[in-house]
Amino acid sequence: MVTIKHGFHDISSWLEVQKNNFTLEEIEQFKKAIDIANVYYKDQKFYPTDIDLMMHALTCASVVADLNLYSDAVIATILFSLPRFCPDEWKSKLIDFDPKVIELVDGVDKVIQIRKLGTLTNVSDEEEKREQIEVIRKMLLAMVSDIRVVLIVLVGRGELMLNLKSCKDPEMVQKIALETVEIFAPLANRLGLWQIKWEVEDL
Repeated sequence: MVTIKHGFHDISSWLEVQKNNFTLEEIEQFKKAIDIANVYYKDQKFYPTDIDLMMHALTCASVVADLNLYSDAVIATILFSLPRFCPDEWKSKLIDFDPKVIELVDGVDKVIQIRKLGTLTNVSDEEEKREQIEVIRKMLLAMVSDIRVVLIVLVGRGELMLNLKSCKDPEMVQKIALETVEIFAPLANRLGLWQIKWEVEDL
């Protein structure tokens, strides 16, 4: 169940909420994005939690909308996990959207892949850890052509932390908490997103 603060509990009510801030044409684009996502997200969970993937995507998209990042960023947030399910053909499924949507989804996917390269739990030397953390942060910032990619990733990280208690793997929980404190909270701070920084640190 999505928390009350987002004002929706399913796809229909999510679309109703967005009508307050977006044009009818943009709402239609959201519907198209949801239709595509539904094909792949159906019955899927947002790993490593037990949260429904579609509801996770819509919750994040709602936050992105509240941050006034424009409709293309909202669409990209809905479709952020598409490359995971059809890695070789996902771009062809988005040809009816603004090209910026493809750029944003691609950026989010690349950030996710780079994040997977950083394994902080296996680094024992503190100086080496600090250097590795800084390299990862710089890579995350340098590789994106649109800073909204990082904002989408940070929103997703916040929602992950909110729902991390549903993860049944203690080692995974510790790993995610560590990289949140070491990489994502400082990244939010560097971008001046203090509310996100404080929230993820507290979680």
